[in-house]
Amino acid sequence: MLRPPHLPPDAKTPVILSVGPYFSHIGQTGNDRFSGTGPSERFNDLIEGADLKAKGYTVVMVDLRGFGGSTGCLDWVGPGEQADVQAAVDCSASQPWSSGKVGMYGKSYDAVTGLVGANQKRPGLHAVVAQEPLWDMYNYLFSNGVRRPNYLGTPRAYNGIANLTGMPDDSDRYKANAAYETSHPECLANNLTDTQDPDPSSDYWQARDLAAMAKGSQVPLFVTQGFIEANTKPEDIQQYLDNHAGPERGWLGQWDHVRGNDTNDSGVLEMGRAGWFDEVMRYYDLHLKGINPVVVDPDFAIEDSLGKWRAQDTWPETIKSTTVRLQPGNYVDDGGRSSTAPQSAPDAGTWDMEHAPDLPPGQSERGFGPKPRTTDDGNAYYVWSRPVNRPSARHRNPPCIPRDDGGGQRARSAMGRRARRHCSDVRRADVHRARRGCQVRPQVDRLDPRSGPSTRSRHRHQHDTVLVGQPVEADHQGRFGISRPPTAERTLGRWDPGGPVALPGQVPPFIHRLVGGDCAGLLPAQRPPRQELNPPENGKN
Repeated sequence: MLRPPHLPPDAKTPVILSVGPYFSHIGQTGNDRFSGTGPSERFNDLIEGADLKAKGYTVVMVDLRGFGGSTGCLDWVGPGEQADVQAAVDCSASQPWSSGKVGMYGKSYDAVTGLVGANQKRPGLHAVVAQEPLWDMYNYLFSNGVRRPNYLGTPRAYNGIANLTGMPDDSDRYKANAAYETSHPECLANNLTDTQDPDPSSDYWQARDLAAMAKGSQVPLFVTQGFIEANTKPEDIQQYLDNHAGPERGWLGQWDHVRGNDTNDSGVLEMGRAGWFDEVMRYYDLHLKGINPVVVDPDFAIEDSLGKWRAQDTWPETIKSTTVRLQPGNYVDDGGRSSTAPQSAPDAGTWDMEHAPDLPPGQSERGFGPKPRTTDDGNAYYVWSRPVNRPSARHRNPPCIPRDDGGGQRARSAMGRRARRHCSDVRRADVHRARRGCQVRPQVDRLDPRSGPSTRSRHRHQHDTVLVGQPVEADHQGRFGISRPPTAERTLGRWDPGGPVALPGQVPPFIHRLVGGDCAGLLPAQRPPRQELNPPENGKN
């Protein structure tokens, strides 16, 4: 707790609260080599940049269970950590030095706990600022039943943070609490196993679906979200905001996992918009002190894909839609035996939400394809829409991609069509010819004909929302792809903790659990490289 030094101990002030795993005395995600113990430096940028203490705010930072000086088992924003958020809000609001009004602040994991607080509707919580959160914890480890590259690396990373020790000059109580996992090894073991269920409808993941849990919340909410986030992706932000019923404000645009005040090496703001702390303080002053701002800020400030900003009263704001025709084509699957297939990339490694790495670049698509408006990069077959010649277009209907399975039998393996079981995935992207690919909400979906009509509705929803929030400028194209079998499924075989290591010529047992045993002829492989989003060479397409 950090109090304004110029006020008496019993002076009542509003509270800025952060709850998360990154407040250990020794460092945020590892040993930061401090010379002595002290409060976390995680949000010194806010404390100093907004001059919080001089403005009469108390700052409170709380360790979630299992982290820092708190005992208990971490549970990936489950019922335990959600109970910690509630306790922190109630405690902050009820202290004799508190005005009873609490605002939450955070980025990444401690932005997620801000959403948790908003969902709980506690009477003491009057405002939340959440930068780059997750809207559903499932989406960080899985995509529609397919494991992401970090599906096991991220639980391991947070186990490592939970294992951080106290500083030599910490109190005996703090050091004992920090060592809780030493005498409770089940905490770390459960975090590795409980997070591995690929079914989003399971009880475990339903308890962590923050977007669904936002229904009826009236807590004022200020969010930031990068549309090109490769870390905490914008999946389910629209569902969260639709369910949330209180006042909303947001900065949404073309940036990665950064704070509103972050700058690059040249001193340029990463979000491209000045005044982050000024706007945050106007927001807190309004909701925690009742001070009406002199400057009127827009409800939503939206940066489009060309770097232009606009103000909106709500988000998303749909103007109109258009149907984009997708050209069909043929793709023969040779089971990965092609000599032109790109080499596999190395394991992407282990990371937490604060330190997701850039995935290694892959080869660009080759300059030939089955027919115009199609491409084949050796790993997947893609069809391209015609370039959009008007703004505010969006993709409405999922594509139906004819596919030859190599056995001479053609099957409609698009969404919602009855077909043979295919161990493949579907990929979507929005691409501009003259600029780098802008891949909004990158997704991987298994083709599962047994899913029936629900599969079509799921894909249709994702096509409808993939471009929401930014106009599709002239010369943009939609790209939809179907991969050779399987990519994401196959790649995780070597990392699977649930079975023995696969020998050459064998398929890891986990592949059979995930895709029903229909891919027995495939060999385990490393994760495929990310593909450049380059359109076909034909200048008219």
